[in-house]
Amino acid sequence: MEELSVQLIDTEYLGTYQDIAVFSNKQLQVITYLVKIEGEIQCNNEIKEALWIDRNYKELGIKVGSILGDYVIPELIKRDLM
Repeated sequence: MEELSVQLIDTEYLGTYQDIAVFSNKQLQVITYLVKIEGEIQCNNEIKEALWIDRNYKELGIKVGSILGDYVIPELIKRDLM
């Protein structure tokens, strides 16, 4: 609610992924969840912008972080969620 102005309805653990952070060259760990929300996303506080993407994001020139691109998105595609 604080960051995106939506109501969290349900969560499901997706996975924990690790990689090296691009800018600091330090180990980064991201714990991910599938979520069901209610409401329209409105970015607040530290969130600058939000964008819904599909599996063709690369063809559209959209760049994502390494953990999202190398681990999370392939898992979503594998589960036929994206």
